[in-house]
Amino acid sequence: MVSMDDLASLEKAVLTKLLDGDHPVLKILRVQSENAAVVSQDYTGVGFFCSFAVPPGVPRIRDPENFEIGDVFAKIESLQSGAGFLLFIRSGVLDMLEGYTYGDESWPEDIKQFELRYNTEPRRFEIKTSRV
Repeated sequence: MVSMDDLASLEKAVLTKLLDGDHPVLKILRVQSENAAVVSQDYTGVGFFCSFAVPPGVPRIRDPENFEIGDVFAKIESLQSGAGFLLFIRSGVLDMLEGYTYGDESWPEDIKQFELRYNTEPRRFEIKTSRV
């Protein structure tokens, strides 16, 4: 396992943006992210999966326990169509961050410049429950 500090700057910025806001669920998830470790990082060629472990004793989300947050878009200079992200919450904790390109574009090896925005401005945070 590695520290959250070992995430790439894009991954850190996306996680920060996804968890920004006053909603009580977001506040708990921010506490989790401050205490979580990175279990694995896998690059697929068209995106990535980054899995987390949240230690016992850190507050959990009780209702709903399984959902995704996916309202952040990235404009990346080497991707014509940009990138999207999904943060999976499973059993009440941060589980995995997925990044993906739109279309058939390859994920860039070294991302130096990017711009993040919400899919809708102003942001309307909603919890979309999962059937997991």
